Formats: sequence, structure tokens, C-alpha cells
Amino acid sequence: MRGVRCMALLLTAAAAVAAVEPPNVDFMRFLLEAHRSYVTGQVRPYVQYAKKEMRVTEVHNILRNRPGGIPRWSAPVQDLLCTECEFAIAPVLLEFYSGTPIDQIAEQAIEACVVLDLYDEEVCRGSVELAIPTIAEVLSARRTTAAEVCTYIIGAQCGSVIWPQWEVQLPDTPKPPHIEPVLPDVSETTTIKVLQLSDLHVDLDYAEGSEAFCSMPMCCHASQGQGNATTGPYGALADCDIPMATLDATLDWITENHADVDIIYLTGDLPAHDIWNQTREGNEAAIRASLTKLQARFPNTPVYSSIGNHAPCFINIYPPATVESETNSVEWLEATFGELWPALFPTEITEGTIDRGSFYASRAIPGKLRVISINSNFCNNLNWLLLLDSVDPNGELQWLVEQLQEAEDLGEKVHLLSHIPPGITDCLPTWSHQFNRIVNRYEDTISGQFYGHTHKDEFEVFYDLEDPGRAVSVAYITPAVTTYSYKNPTYRIFHVDTNSTWMAVDYDTYWMDLERANAVGDTSYSKLYSARADLLEAPPTPQNFDRLVQRMKTDSDKFQQYMSYYYHSDAAQVHYGPCEGACRDQKICGTETSDSSNPRC
Repeated sequence: MRGVRCMALLLTAAAAVAAVEPPNVDFMRFLLEAHRSYVTGQVRPYVQYAKKEMRVTEVHNILRNRPGGIPRWSAPVQDLLCTECEFAIAPVLLEFYSGTPIDQIAEQAIEACVVLDLYDEEVCRGSVELAIPTIAEVLSARRTTAAEVCTYIIGAQCGSVIWPQWEVQLPDTPKPPHIEPVLPDVSETTTIKVLQLSDLHVDLDYAEGSEAFCSMPMCCHASQGQGNATTGPYGALADCDIPMATLDATLDWITENHADVDIIYLTGDLPAHDIWNQTREGNEAAIRASLTKLQARFPNTPVYSSIGNHAPCFINIYPPATVESETNSVEWLEATFGELWPALFPTEITEGTIDRGSFYASRAIPGKLRVISINSNFCNNLNWLLLLDSVDPNGELQWLVEQLQEAEDLGEKVHLLSHIPPGITDCLPTWSHQFNRIVNRYEDTISGQFYGHTHKDEFEVFYDLEDPGRAVSVAYITPAVTTYSYKNPTYRIFHVDTNSTWMAVDYDTYWMDLERANAVGDTSYSKLYSARADLLEAPPTPQNFDRLVQRMKTDSDKFQQYMSYYYHSDAAQVHYGPCEGACRDQKICGTETSDSSNPRC
């Protein structure tokens, strides 16, 4: 999941020091007055004046409430963010490159964060102190500009093109003639059941009865004080993750009601969202606890996993093999996955790829189905170390081509697992475009793509790069098990054809009524909808997903039905508000954009 956008913390802590560049705000005076305010505990008049002039509250709300999925900043919002960011980042860079100690810059950021009332001391200090070593590494290794930094962290074009163009090499082997698949009804073919779970985000420090609506980016911890009745034994419809009791109840329900599940896909993000408290030990504990629970409940069912952006410590930061990082080694993480992942399924795994970059392939059903797990942190726009080398990090995409060609040669179909969907602006544009080239070439080999990250119920349609009206694939973005933010726990069951296509002929999404679970202890799940009967009213082919996209552009009722599934919670719909006009256009754009370098809107 996109999680708490930790750069929103840093940008609006260190960088919200100025919003739109006002000529009558003296940056250095502001830092001095912020320091005095921090020391005395009394916010000085100039800080109050500067906060208003710089529109800090407005900018902070834009960043903190940045929509998941496909955020496309409107022109006025993009101008505001770029101007604010560049005005703030430029003097920070000048300080750094002039020799100001990084610890001093960090302290300035913490003090500004506190006195501007963005977050309290714990969040401001924890976030900045975790982030600053990586920032120092990047700035030391690359002389950069404010426009480059802001283009990178905002996901907008702030007057700077920073990403080198590169291409994966596709083989000379001709693409086989394409035949549009015909998907039978579930009752007319043999199928296997595939369970997809995503974004568990189990909070090992969750406390029943604690405050659900606190001032921090994530709540429901005992340290945040006594709360209200909404923080129940199974979670809260707020900015809270789930306790282990909710994962236990979810897995109990699935084992009792879907005992015939054949394969499980777990598409990333197991640690909680309290990123200012992150430690390697804490992340590893959450990963081990969650995978151990799955293995105990499904000892004879293969579980294939992918890495999320919350697994590394610091969040999002996964160094390419070409970048030496003293503060962000992932050897511990690769060792953890290397130990746990292969133990969850019986088939062989590609040798050396987990410890090369936390990706792998396995011939789940030799001769028929291959599962390939991709590390999407190599396209993550908050993986700051990609500023030092973003050219096919660790050779992952070239390796993917080799795997897909081998599968095509053997007549195998492929299911791709990953975390960050390639069409959202969280995914770097060049990487996303190259991934789309690969999907286009191997459209008849890739029979399913499974993602998470956004916590919402979404999809992305891939289109032919030469015939942009023809749909070639679809990315299933499964909603989260966690309640963060304001959503009921969910999971999904795919019914996969085993006769020839290995495509989903249908899927069912299930949800837990969290308010009922907390009130009376009823942790049962109910079917929210079936793709074939309710959403598409047709088989789930790429072409039918495209027809749904086009229908939603003119059919308001159909769009609102989609949005009810998208949020799967009344509380979320109230929190985020109605989606009309520009919001509607944005959401529909997201469903037909699989290439973040070329949004279809």
C-alpha cells in the first residue's frame, strides 16, 4: 500500500518550511524563529505569519490525503506543490552542499515539523531521523537540484526530466499469432481456486480501547491514550492497522469456508504503518508472524509471496545492486525471504534471485503454470536510491523477459505477482513503460496479474502499444486485509480455468463487517460481489474490463457501483466524500492506465 507517504512527512516537515514562494517570507528568519519557538514551547508571531503565508496547512493536507491508485494532480495543485517544494528544498540543498552538517539540517526539519503543528515530536523526530541518512547518501553521491528532487518525490513534472531512457531487450523470436480467449462459465470447465491476500499490515502493538482518531499518521496504540468504543478487539475504521486477532479470525474463516483453496497469493506489505517507529527487528517480526500464521493454517497449500514497500527499513528504500548503501542494507531482508518463502511451496525456485533482489519464479504446475514474483520497489518513486541508478535495477525486467520466453517455449502460462501496480504514479515512468512493452509481447503467456498496495478494489487495463483501442491484459488490484484507512477487511477468491487459458473465469471478493465484529464478535465474511455477475456482467477478459471502463464514462449508476466496491466501507465513503466531476474522471483514468509514463487522460 502507499501507506503514510513518508516523504509527505519530510517534505512538509523540512520542506513545508515554505509553500508558494512569497517574496515577503524570509526563509532564514523563519528557521531562526522556528528554533526559538521549539525551545520555548511558544509559537512566535513570525512563525504563525509564515505558516499562513506559505499555506502550509493546505499543502500538508494535499500530501497527506493524496489519493491512492492513480493520482493525477490538477494543474493548479501541481503548480502549488512544485513551487512550495522547490522553494523549500533549494535552501536545504544549498546548506548541505555548503557543508552544513546533516544533523543540523535534520534538527531544523524536526523543529519546523513540530512548531508548524504538522505532527508531534515523536512522529517528526522519528520520521526525520530514519530518513535523513538515506537523504545524505543520495545528496553526497549525486549533485542534484530542487526541481529534480521535487519531480521525484511529488510524482509531478516540476520542470525537470530526471529519468534516463532505457529499454529491455526483447528476443528476436516472433510473437505468436494472437487468438482472443473465450472464457467459459465456471460450471463449464475445470478450475482451481486461488486465494489472494494483500496488505495485511498486522500491528503487533495494537491496543483495544486506545484512541482511533489521534493526531498521528497511524493510531490505535496504547501510548496514544484511552479512546472510544470504535477501537474494538478487531480494529477500527480509522487510520489504524489490524491486531493479530483479526488476521487469526480471517484465516480461521477462510480455512472453514474455503477448505478447497488450491493456491494462495500474498501480494506484499505485512508490517504496520507506524513508520516513524520502524526497526529491522520489528519488520522482520511482523513478516515472520504473518507468514507463520499462513503456513500453520494452510500446511498443504502452496503460498507464493511478493515483497511490498513496507518490508525494507527504512520504508520504500531498496538499494539497486549497483548502489553501495551503508545505511540501507537489505541482506537481512533477503535472508529472511530466502528462508521463509521457499518453505511455503513445494516446487523449485529460481536459484539466486531472492538474494539478488527479492524476486523469483517457480513452476507451480510444471508444463502448465509458472508463478513469477516481481519486486516493485525497483519502480517505487519513493525508493530514493533509484536517483543514483534507475536503469533496470538488478536486471529484474530483463530476467522477467527470459522467464516469459522460457515459459512461452514450454507452453506454460504465467501468473505475475507484485505489489505496486505499474500504472500508478508511485511507479517510475520508464520502468512502467518497459513493463508494458513486456506485457504486450507476452500477452498470450501472461494469464493473470495480481497486485495490492492501494488498499482499494481496483483494476488496470493494459492496451496494445500499436493499437491503443485493443485491451491485452488486466491487473487485478485486490483490496487490503488491514482496515487502514477506514475500510473493512477483505480478501478475494479467483476461479482459474485449468483447461487451456489459466485465466480467471470469475472472482469473488469477500468482506468483514468490522463494526459488527467489534460489537458482537461476529468475524464472519460475506461475499461483496462477483466479477462476472455483478461488476462486469460478462466474463473477466481484458476486453470486457475495457468495455466496463467505457461504460462508466457515461453510466453514472455503473460508476457508483464500482465506487461502492472500491471503498467497500460506508466509513471510507464518508471520509473521502462523493466522487464526481474531476474525481470521477481521475478514477476512470486509473482503470485504463497501466503505463505511468502515458496516462490515458
